[in-house]
Amino acid sequence: MSDEVVNELITKYRFSQAAIDICLRAKFKCEYCDHDILELFEDFRFSANDHLLPQSKYEKLIPAESNHVLACHACNMLKSRWDPNVNPDKSLLVALGATSLTFEERSELINRTTKYLLGVRREKKTEFEQYRRLLRQLGPDAESRATP
Repeated sequence: MSDEVVNELITKYRFSQAAIDICLRAKFKCEYCDHDILELFEDFRFSANDHLLPQSKYEKLIPAESNHVLACHACNMLKSRWDPNVNPDKSLLVALGATSLTFEERSELINRTTKYLLGVRREKKTEFEQYRRLLRQLGPDAESRATP
């Protein structure tokens, strides 16, 4: 990585070194769905430095780089405060007081989140298809039927 490029990103475009490191680690792709964050301006502009484990529950992990994930806008919004740390038997993969994640823990949590988001996307797409069908039934003159 060129020092000049990093310096320009930091000084001219106000990137932080941590943000650059997170983007590089993720290879500029959403770590949940593999979407290329640099594909379109909107993809980049609305991408997020997501906290893999929610800040509200894992305060000691807030500064830990291992808890930061590059996420596209859709994945970040759909995940919201969902916690991938809870096992089916209600035990935790990562202790509540942890200050960092191991590579294995991080990988497992990302895999859990990816599976969760696939399910959420399926549900939301089905719902979208239903209300899109209804909205299209209103037709192009729907505005004239709107309540004043």
